[in-house]
Amino acid sequence: MAMLSMRRAFRLRIDANEVLDDERAAMMATRPAVTDETQQAFLAWRRSVLFMAALLMVPVVLLHAAEQLRFDDTTPKDWKALATIQVFVDIGFTIFLWTQVPRWTRWKRQSRALLGAWMVYFLTPFLVFLYPLASSYSEQLAGAESPEMAQAARMAIGVTIGAAALVTLAPKIISLLQGLIRASIATKTLFPGASAPGWLMVLAAPLYMIVFYVFVLLPYHFTASGLVVLGLLLVLAAKGSLVRAGLGLTRPMVADTARAATKRALSLWITLLATGAALIVGGLWDLVSRASGLTILNFGLSMMSNVLLLTLIATDGLISGLDRARGTSADERRLADEVHGQLAAFTSAGMHDDVAAPPAGMPPGMPPAGPPPGMPPAGPPAGMPPGMQR
Repeated sequence: MAMLSMRRAFRLRIDANEVLDDERAAMMATRPAVTDETQQAFLAWRRSVLFMAALLMVPVVLLHAAEQLRFDDTTPKDWKALATIQVFVDIGFTIFLWTQVPRWTRWKRQSRALLGAWMVYFLTPFLVFLYPLASSYSEQLAGAESPEMAQAARMAIGVTIGAAALVTLAPKIISLLQGLIRASIATKTLFPGASAPGWLMVLAAPLYMIVFYVFVLLPYHFTASGLVVLGLLLVLAAKGSLVRAGLGLTRPMVADTARAATKRALSLWITLLATGAALIVGGLWDLVSRASGLTILNFGLSMMSNVLLLTLIATDGLISGLDRARGTSADERRLADEVHGQLAAFTSAGMHDDVAAPPAGMPPGMPPAGPPPGMPPAGPPAGMPPGMQR
């Protein structure tokens, strides 16, 4: 199960022929039964993504607890309380994920519950770092030998807290946009005629470029390595390739064409992204080598689990959005058809601006005298000298 789930979750392909017999039997036993092969493939893929996300969250929570709950006698009580709250939220969210794994056939109900639980898990560290943790060390700083030493110590504490915030929040923010892009690709393979997945990719990729640039810029200035610049350019190029691919995916396609287009986009994206990330790590190796091994491992596993969770949640949201855009009642479908007609008329209004204006005195729209467009002018009848008219 673990190997199949890993292959499904990270490959972003939804194939009906990969649905297992026990999975198909479980979907047929639901009320109402899931008989559509496309929906069966989606639910089986969704089950694998949820299982892998829950599996990765176990070491993430353990490593996070090992890091966050290491206190000494000088650790302020505020820091201890906030770190404990964050660890308990992570533990609760992991337990929630495992309770949802057996309920994978209840798609709509589970998607709403998963979104609510993920919002709590996602926003908790942002709220924690809003608290002025540096002020908790006021008692320790009161015993400094001079105001200058106290100020220097306060600055060092602030830098340490800022670095902790960067390591904690960066995987969540980057994985948010990464998950949106992956969800767009997965939804396009599921509904190749839809345009929304391509547009979401077009919007998410530039935002990813900006966020990634900002996060890499801070550690870059500690090393000033050219490898970081080169790696950053490759990562930005990877996201730029997604913009171009997303524009192509905005067109309705048949299933085979959509699969081929997404495969090409993924191949180029992953190649540039992996090469750029390796160069960035090499350029920042002086900083990376000083970090704790637990911190690095937790960063990587947290990134992977968050990307899978966002892929799952964003795919659910995309499909629900496509369903709402389609219209669930006769009136809504009629309004949607009217919008399509209005949009077609609006975009075609300026298509004939290059047509020559009619002669003075001729009403607009009346064709000029003479032969129809594309026909040669009529010549004199056979045997009549040129210039003479009958």
